[in-house]
Amino acid sequence: MKFAVCCLNGRVSPLVKYSREVVVVSVGRRGQKIIKKIPAVSLKPSELIDLLQNMKVGLLICGGIKEECQQVLRSNNIEFIKNVIGNIDDVVKSCLDGTLHADVVINSP
Repeated sequence: MKFAVCCLNGRVSPLVKYSREVVVVSVGRRGQKIIKKIPAVSLKPSELIDLLQNMKVGLLICGGIKEECQQVLRSNNIEFIKNVIGNIDDVVKSCLDGTLHADVVINSP
């Protein structure tokens, strides 16, 4: 399993195009997590999608995302969960737990 989260200042970026970095999480066969942070300041949405494809990411977690970007993700077999609000650690945990869904605000207790 490999997924990515669009980030801005430690939180899910409100729009894909405002992402400062992309956090890519890989889960190995033994359950170990490998987290990579990739700078995304200068990436256009199309370049971000190319990056996700090259890294074999199957899921993108983001805040707002334009319809054309959604269509390109779909055509490249990359799923997405949109309109997520929260800090990155909590969002990653929720995704790993299988409880993450679209249109959600995740606040740590």
